[in-house]
Amino acid sequence: MISGDLCWGHAADDLVVGTDGKRRWAGAASTLFSTLERTARRCPDAVAVVDDDGTSVTYGGLLSLVTSLAGRLERRLSVRPGDRVALLMEAGLDYVACLYAVNRLGAAAVAVPTKCRRDEAVTLLFAADVTHVVAGPEYAAWTPSLPVEPDRVLVADASVRTDAQAPAGTCPGDPGACALMMFTSGTTSRAKAVMLSNENVVHAAGVYARLCGTTMADRCLVCLPIYYVTGLVGLVAQFLSVGAAVHIQRRFDARRALARVATEHITYLHAAPAAFSRLLELRDEFPELPSLRLLLSGSARESERVMAAYRRWLPHAQFRVVYGLTETASPALLFPGDTPSSACPLATGLPVPGMDAKIVGGDGLEVPDGEPGELWLRGTNVCGGYWRRESDAHKADGWFATGDVARLDHGLVWVVDRIKDVVNRGGEKVWCSSLEEHLCRVPGIAASCVAGVPSDAYGEVPVAACVREPGSAVSEDDVRAWLSSRVARFEVPEHVVFVDELPLTPASKPDRPAVAALVTARTARTRRTHERTALHG
Repeated sequence: MISGDLCWGHAADDLVVGTDGKRRWAGAASTLFSTLERTARRCPDAVAVVDDDGTSVTYGGLLSLVTSLAGRLERRLSVRPGDRVALLMEAGLDYVACLYAVNRLGAAAVAVPTKCRRDEAVTLLFAADVTHVVAGPEYAAWTPSLPVEPDRVLVADASVRTDAQAPAGTCPGDPGACALMMFTSGTTSRAKAVMLSNENVVHAAGVYARLCGTTMADRCLVCLPIYYVTGLVGLVAQFLSVGAAVHIQRRFDARRALARVATEHITYLHAAPAAFSRLLELRDEFPELPSLRLLLSGSARESERVMAAYRRWLPHAQFRVVYGLTETASPALLFPGDTPSSACPLATGLPVPGMDAKIVGGDGLEVPDGEPGELWLRGTNVCGGYWRRESDAHKADGWFATGDVARLDHGLVWVVDRIKDVVNRGGEKVWCSSLEEHLCRVPGIAASCVAGVPSDAYGEVPVAACVREPGSAVSEDDVRAWLSSRVARFEVPEHVVFVDELPLTPASKPDRPAVAALVTARTARTRRTHERTALHG
């Protein structure tokens, strides 16, 4: 086992152990709303949020807006402690205000992915058993379809900023109460609502702030979906807890994102590998971005090639890998410094303060260093479970089984792959992420995604979809020949297809089932073409 309390030196100095054995930040706020309240008292005139249209609000103004909105939710919708209020809204100032207003009332904010279609969103609302809905004006027409009474739906148009009556009573202030309900990625029929407590969220925000050195002078750009844990906790909750400025982009657009970095002097970007790849394509248009000091990449494994390219493009900025889950309120492992310039650029990192990590085998016992096993985590920001769902992943002794394969080596945790993403080729294990790293080193290949497809001979074989670099004419035979001298024979993909853009899940992670279906369809078409050619001589 490796403990994050011992990995970070002075950054963990104010971590204290409670009577329940949990490690907490000394003097931490009890709720998400309390963090905003403290910041507004400390720096009321500092800029808190800048919306996509340029609208900005100070911390004093944001606290007033949150308080009045909480009063409106209490009076108009009868929101009470323990209720579950869905936020069916686009990213923006109103979203942030609603998030904190719901917390002010002791209710849980249910973050609804706005990429969903109406039927998918309704399914998620049923899964979370929501009691109220705050809908953006774009979703007002959905009201008849929502699983709550019309008088429990508030359409958050411009009028939500004009009602100035505060709620009755004080903030409930329960650290153990559910603050956020967020959905794990996957099909909506299997979606689970993760319950994150105030303590989970507040501790996670503190982790980021301390380990990333975030101060009031920082400015982040939220250019990833705000309804995922990284957007709400890793950026919004973190930055508002320290008095830094949160700039919001409604929808990710690489060129607009870099333009805002340049004009608004953004210092801090946290995004998925897919977004970083798109930003990298525009480096010639933005050769210098001197304000950037930190780039954090998470949600999927980052390519060593991409990280090295960022090192050349922005040598003054640290590029760090972070690993987290919705169930850990975002941060679980963080690389201790600049990843691409280190001796172990493919390592994931160290457990954060308040977090323990261990690698276990199928028997639940720890495996020797260097051997792969399942990553288990235990800590202050690990959620207590899912809404009305039992979980084998949550163990009786506080450990959470992540479902990810990892190993402990050189004092660092190396996350290898998802257990379900391992291709079993006749008993030989092919790690999809590891093979993708090799594919991205093939001359002419910009990006790749590996998946498994059924095979009569081996049960399952690896296949790949690749994106060529501009001007490249690399072929399937070229790829297979290059790999054959560098990886084991069983790891060489059975088929390689080329695409303009890799398929991604709504969470911007590689969509392996889509790749498998794409390769299967293309190889079937090729086979039929060959059969027709042979038939007609």
